Amino acid sequence: MSLQVNLLIPSEQRSAAPVNLKLMIRLAYLAVPAALLLFGLAGVVDLMTLKSELNRLERKWGKNAEGVWVVDEPDRHRTLFRGLEMAQQEQGVIKRNDDILKELRGWKNSRMHWHVALSNICAEVPPSTQILNLMISQKMQLPDQRTKQVRARLFELTLKGKAKGRTAKQDIETLSDRLAGLESVASASIPSFDVDSSQGANQDEDRVFTIKCSFVPREFK
Repeated sequence: MSLQVNLLIPSEQRSAAPVNLKLMIRLAYLAVPAALLLFGLAGVVDLMTLKSELNRLERKWGKNAEGVWVVDEPDRHRTLFRGLEMAQQEQGVIKRNDDILKELRGWKNSRMHWHVALSNICAEVPPSTQILNLMISQKMQLPDQRTKQVRARLFELTLKGKAKGRTAKQDIETLSDRLAGLESVASASIPSFDVDSSQGANQDEDRVFTIKCSFVPREFK
């Protein structure tokens, strides 16, 4: 027969288990209240955040006569006013740019192709006639609703020269008629016609002249 004697008093006895049950119970008593406290604080913070957001939305929104929530009138009016103001500013910028573009297109479309016009004029000058001076002038034609006149550029060409021989007068008149018949020319006239008094000229036959050509108006469009 074998005997086993436990010399430890009850207060000195310890459990041989890996986990101390009494310690776990004590920790549980502390952890559970702490966790509940943390959850409670988190809930209070969330509640305060939601209440703050609710107050902000209530200040921005309100109920109309039918009890429907609508955006606050002053805030809505400010938003609409800002949007309208920005739209008006954009429209102003677009209109200014459009006016500038139309102006540039008008100048481009109303320009005279002088290399073509002068080439056609030179082709009509007879061999007996010499062009001594050429001057180009321009003026603006303003719109007029009464006469249905549109904005346009009016070009005028002044030719000064001399013609030799017995047919000088006829040659000058023929040149004027030919210039008037050009597609780009509206009219041609002879404002001056005189005897050529320059040195070496035949005053009985040679003549000096001035021809003015008014071109077809070049519209701004």
